[in-house]
Amino acid sequence: MLVPDTLEDERFKANPLVTQAPFIRFFAGIALRTEAGLNLGSLCLFDQQPRGFTQAQQDQLIDLIGLVMELLEAVLPIQDNTGDITGRIDPNEACEKSREQYRTLARNIPDSVVYMFDQDFRYILAEGSILSREQVGFSKEDLEGKTIWEVLPPDNAKELALVYQKALDGQETIF
Repeated sequence: MLVPDTLEDERFKANPLVTQAPFIRFFAGIALRTEAGLNLGSLCLFDQQPRGFTQAQQDQLIDLIGLVMELLEAVLPIQDNTGDITGRIDPNEACEKSREQYRTLARNIPDSVVYMFDQDFRYILAEGSILSREQVGFSKEDLEGKTIWEVLPPDNAKELALVYQKALDGQETIF
C-alpha cells in the first residue's frame, strides 16, 4: 500500500497518528508473506513529509522484504515441516546481520524513519535520518525494546495495535 500524502487520503486524514504526533504524512507498507501464503505481518515506512515513491525506491522496499523473509525463513521453521534444521544459520548472528542491514537502509532513506515491531508490538528496530526527539518526538533509545504501550499515548497505541494486529492476521491494514 502506498499513500503519498495521508492528509489527501480519505482513509487516513482523520487518523490521530496523522493529525497529532507523530504526524505521519507518508505511508508505504507491504505484507510479509511466506511462499505458502502464511501472513507474518507487514513492513511499513512512515515519514512526516508527503513524498513520492519512485520505482527504484519501490524496488528497494521489495528487496528489503526479501531480506526480512530470508531472515525469518532462516531462523524459523515456517516452511519446513520435516523438522530438518540442518543448513540453518545461527539465529543470533542472522538477526544481528539483518538489523545492521535494516539500519543502514533506514539511515539512507532521506527524511524518514523506519520502525519494526515484534508480535507484542515491541520496537525491535527504530532507525532513520530524522529519528530524534526534536524531529519525531522520540530517539532510538526511547523506542527500542519498549512496546507501543510504553511510549505512545494510549489512544495512539490502541489504534496502532489494531492496525498491526490486522497485518499479523493477514488482513489489509489502513490507518
